Amino acid sequence: MSSETETAAKLEIMELTHKVARGVDRKDVDLFCDCFIEGAHFDAGLVSGQMPDVGRQMFEIIGDSMRRTQHAVSNHIILLDGDTAKCEAQVIGTAFFDVEGEEMELVFGGRYLDEFRRNDGVWKLSARRILVDYARNQKSTHSDAGAYEGTTYKGTRDKNDPSYKFVF
Repeated sequence: MSSETETAAKLEIMELTHKVARGVDRKDVDLFCDCFIEGAHFDAGLVSGQMPDVGRQMFEIIGDSMRRTQHAVSNHIILLDGDTAKCEAQVIGTAFFDVEGEEMELVFGGRYLDEFRRNDGVWKLSARRILVDYARNQKSTHSDAGAYEGTTYKGTRDKNDPSYKFVF
């Protein structure tokens, strides 16, 4: 594999990991599930099984309880082997959700242990295991006042998010 081909494959894999995060953050179950091959293994602790069924199950469990989420994925280490690859990527995730009428904030750090397969030139996940290094739950300190209130563009967890008109 030439260095240009290897670089292109790694960039495609990195973008795919970002699309998975976007699927969760925008509550876009179709985008999320489309990043995986049929029957891919997915283990998030909360849910574990085969895609796409387990992905749809995860979105049903989360439902509308998580009003805002954001995942930052970085530090990809990708090992290519022809039409397969393995990757470890770091993730920091934040979620805001209600517990008995009180807004809580979850911040976690962990890693994605991913396997990929390329079929007909397209990379997709064939397995994902989520490893959690730390997690913190606390009362939310988020406020809709101030800078957030005055912001023109606000993120939403659906296809009304401004990015769907801008990027997609």
